[in-house]
Amino acid sequence: MLPLLKNGEWKLAFKYGPYNQKDIIIFEQNGVNVVKMIVGKEGDKIIIKNNNLFINNNLITSLFMGNLGDDIELIVPKNHFFVLGTNLNFSDDSRVFGFINSHQIIGKILF
Repeated sequence: MLPLLKNGEWKLAFKYGPYNQKDIIIFEQNGVNVVKMIVGKEGDKIIIKNNNLFINNNLITSLFMGNLGDDIELIVPKNHFFVLGTNLNFSDDSRVFGFINSHQIIGKILF
């Protein structure tokens, strides 16, 4: 899969939700603006097992390239999202920093 954004590339973002799975969002994380894909939203069950991603027990394929890393199983809490980068081997995302709060979201990228 190609990168979501190339260095120096500009995209238009819409500030207001709703935000859904597969939306590409920009959000603030530790003072830095970050672009990732929403994989799970409030109430969703996220399972990473044997390098496979399951959302609510449905296998998700072809959205990402690379290794998903350690096995995990969790439920996305209220007003939070689980986000991933499309190039998993080079992405700091919810596997590293955990869920993001809806208040961190700056907007949804419009392609």
